[in-house]
Amino acid sequence: MDSQLLAHETFHAAAQHDGHQTAAVESRIDEAVAQAVINAADYRFWESRYGWSTGGIAAALGVPAGSLEPTGENSPNSNRK
Repeated sequence: MDSQLLAHETFHAAAQHDGHQTAAVESRIDEAVAQAVINAADYRFWESRYGWSTGGIAAALGVPAGSLEPTGENSPNSNRK
């Protein structure tokens, strides 16, 4: 099992989720996982290469593209300096 998937499912377990979740819940879990596992320096490096292409940044970091908002508001770069 890959580490991103394991982290995703661990966050579900910590939140005591049981069974299928809505798309909104899945998005919140993806964001929480991204915040927990993405190194801010790595994010800034890939952001300098891809600009605001969250798809490119996410692919480089190995996280779901939906876990990074286009505005960068939920990026590790905005919360961890």
